[in-house]
This record gives sequence, C-alpha cells and structure tokens, in this order.
Amino acid sequence: MKEEILQLLWQHTPASIKNTQPEKEIKACLRYEAEQINNYINSDELALKNYEWCQKQGSTPKDFKFRWLQLNSKHKILTSIRYEGGNKNHPFVEIVLKSFTIDTIEQLNAIQNLLKQEYALFKPERFRFFTPQILKIEKVKDLNLKGDLLFMVGQHKMLKKCTKIYKNQAVKVQKTQQVNWYNWYKSEYAFLFKEQPFLKRLIHIESQKNLQNLADKGYCFELYVKQKLAGIIAFNHEKTLFLNGYTVIEEIVAAEFRGKGLAKYLQQAAIHQLPEIKNAPNIYGYIGFLNLASQKTAMAIGRSPLAAYYFYPIK
Repeated sequence: MKEEILQLLWQHTPASIKNTQPEKEIKACLRYEAEQINNYINSDELALKNYEWCQKQGSTPKDFKFRWLQLNSKHKILTSIRYEGGNKNHPFVEIVLKSFTIDTIEQLNAIQNLLKQEYALFKPERFRFFTPQILKIEKVKDLNLKGDLLFMVGQHKMLKKCTKIYKNQAVKVQKTQQVNWYNWYKSEYAFLFKEQPFLKRLIHIESQKNLQNLADKGYCFELYVKQKLAGIIAFNHEKTLFLNGYTVIEEIVAAEFRGKGLAKYLQQAAIHQLPEIKNAPNIYGYIGFLNLASQKTAMAIGRSPLAAYYFYPIK
C-alpha cells in the first residue's frame, strides 16, 4: 500500500520540483508523506479522536476513517471528512490522493455524485483537491472551482542571496525567548477578523504552547519599531508532500504598522537568521487565495506560487 501511495504522490509532484531538486531528496520527502498517510488510513485511534471531537449524531468512529473510493474501472480516490477552520458547521471532503488529473467538468461531477452518496451522513458542502500547478483563471471559471490555498515556495539560499536587509536603527528583528506577547497576538487577530470577517474561516490561530515550542527551537522572531512590538513570525522545519525545509507557520504585523513594508522586512530578516539545513533547501507555506496581503509579501521576498488546493461544490 505504501508503494502505491508513493507512486501517486510522485505522479502529482510539480514538474518544476522534479527539474530543480534531486529525485532522491524528493522521494525521501514523499516516503515520509506516504508513511503518514498510510498510518492515517489504518489508525483507529485517529478515527476515534475525530469521532469524539465531532460528536456527529448517528455516526460511528468508522465514519471518520480514510476511505478509498472507486470512481470508475480505472480511477480511484482516497478521501476523508474535514471541517473548514475546525468549524463543525462547514464539513467538506478532502481528496487526499487520486490516481488521475482532475481537468474536466465530467470528472468533477462524477466525484461530486460519489461523495454526496458516500458522505450523506455529514452533508458536506464541497470537496477539495490538490493540483501540482496553478490553474488559469479561465479554467477555474469554466470548471466552477474556488481557490482555497496557494502553495508558495522559495529556495532558502536564493532568498538570502537575493534580498537585502536595510539597516534602520528604529526597526529591529530578534529571536523570541518567551512568548509573553500572546495576549497581544490574540488581540491583533481579533481586530483583523473584525476588519475582514472572511479571514476567520481561513486562518488558524496558533496556541501559546506551540509558539513557545517554536521559539525554543529558535524559529520564532519578533519585530520592533522604536522598541514597540510590531509583529511576529514563526517557522518550523517540516517535510510536506515533496518539500523539505522551513514552513511559515505564522506571521502577523500589528494594525498600526501595516502598509509600510514591515511584513516583507520581518520575513526577510527572519530568513537571514534561520540556519540552513542540509537537504532541506526550501522556505514554503500555504496562503489563502483571498489573503492578498500575505501573497504580496511572499512574492516580494522571492517565493512563488507552485501548486494549489481548489474547492468544488457538492449539491
């Protein structure tokens, strides 16, 4: 089973990654991902945990297990029930793996009909799938898709080489020792969600424990302007799909300091301080299609959209 999963992951790895990074290193990441997926497929413990969290009337732990579904005689999909932003009012089905490329309305409707029947208990609003490229706007409209997440990637060495950190005595970026600003962090998000309510469904707020854990690893940084806390950024070293490197876990700049280029400065300065890791050359992260400010910051420092997740409605 793990070999089959590995083959499907390789099949949906972007050509640009295959052309620029050693196959051995890519497949090392994919083997790790395949192992994780295989564990999820076979995990009664995970299914029970999700069942107890969801408390869906009429359900059993078995309903929360990953499911292989046969779409037709040639193709199948691996699926799982999920909830957008952890909101039980917004269930969707994740296509974890697929044996084919989704590129026609007929395929989408066939998947829709299958999932509507298979997950009838949950009444999912839509399903989500991964593509190893960014679809053209015309294609997205023709297929009635809605973009969810962009996978934005850059090479650590190149990002450090191509960016210049400007000296400014009033602006300082330093490593976090203690996350004693957590209340500030929560209040900044509360203000942001009040300004832009749609972001609440897209953005996950990190726990203080997780941020402190990242700080203890040396992966969390603070931005100060005239000795006033103006923003924070946190990374983690992870293997995700076909990539090994630092993923951006969190970045937020205080409302009063937005629009001044400080998010870009913070990300650049932090990346310069992160130690390079052998065989882990990437800086990457998921950014919502609607989160234009974060997209702009990522592209400004040299990260590019490489792959994406799209939604399709289940009616």
